[in-house]
Amino acid sequence: MALFNVGGVDQGGRHRVEHMRRAFVELVQERVSILGDCATGTRLHLQSPLGTDDQLGLVPLVDDDLGATAIRAVSMGYAATAAEFGLPFVIDAPTWWARSDRLARHGINGDAAKALVRRCVEVVLPVRDRFDDVYVSAPMGPSTDGYRAGDVDVDQAIEYHRWHAEQLAATDADVLVAGTFSTANDLEAVARVLSATDRPYVLGPNVHATGCLPDGTALHHVIDSIESTVTRLPSHWGLWCTHPEVALSAMEIVGTADPHAHRRVQQLKGNGTTASIEERECADHVLCDEPEPWALAAMRLHDEHGVSIVGGCCGTDDRHLLSLAIRLAAISRHDSVGDSKSGAPE
Repeated sequence: MALFNVGGVDQGGRHRVEHMRRAFVELVQERVSILGDCATGTRLHLQSPLGTDDQLGLVPLVDDDLGATAIRAVSMGYAATAAEFGLPFVIDAPTWWARSDRLARHGINGDAAKALVRRCVEVVLPVRDRFDDVYVSAPMGPSTDGYRAGDVDVDQAIEYHRWHAEQLAATDADVLVAGTFSTANDLEAVARVLSATDRPYVLGPNVHATGCLPDGTALHHVIDSIESTVTRLPSHWGLWCTHPEVALSAMEIVGTADPHAHRRVQQLKGNGTTASIEERECADHVLCDEPEPWALAAMRLHDEHGVSIVGGCCGTDDRHLLSLAIRLAAISRHDSVGDSKSGAPE
């Protein structure tokens, strides 16, 4: 439900009406349907002539005029689609790659590194300024591979993630995200770091169809373990860079094993293909499903499993986002009609 406020008087003497954005966590708590962005990173890193980097992803584009314009252009297109359909929208800032070790390998340290992280968020803030009900998330990446399990020491991982979390917490992002994590220990470490900030945060592991992380830990066990440990709970959990069909299988298992953990999963960042990480790395092009079957599977997560925030990850683009937007808007409008009828006088 949109809220408005009288914001002064314009030159013609008319009162200006300014839109007041609700807090992102309020929408999450009410399980409002939210459209997530699709793969800006894949589109600009692998499908454009811009100077991206395998380690830093889109980070080098932030200080390049054409690169920053391209990031905003893709983001504005996604946000405009959401606005046309009257949907709240969440967009990722290109912060996932901006970790201290990766920046240091490129000679970026100290205050320069801190300032670069801030600019990674600032580059997409004009998108939020232009449209109502747009929210900016600031993702963090894992200390190990996001798809292959590795040995992770929790204490060492805490030190790894602390710097990144502190920098992102000082930005104007609406929510912080730990996305595409493959091991329970790494997820515990980043959860402990994020819970020590004063910002809302999301935990988004990568999962297999078995309902387990790549390290073999059952998702419902991870949720219960971490939520019994951290000082402040995440706003919700998500499934990151996980194909919708894979996520459906995982959520069936989680729902049977632990209904509470199942309810805590509210977001999908859906990979565009069911192909393995090895197959994707060997391919000479971006692997991706056609938009319609992909969106249908994503919407089953929304309709059958209460995943209220749906968007795309690697391989997805504006076609996938449009397919999602049409379906989410149809549900939202149907619910609005139902609400208005139920409140009508007899």
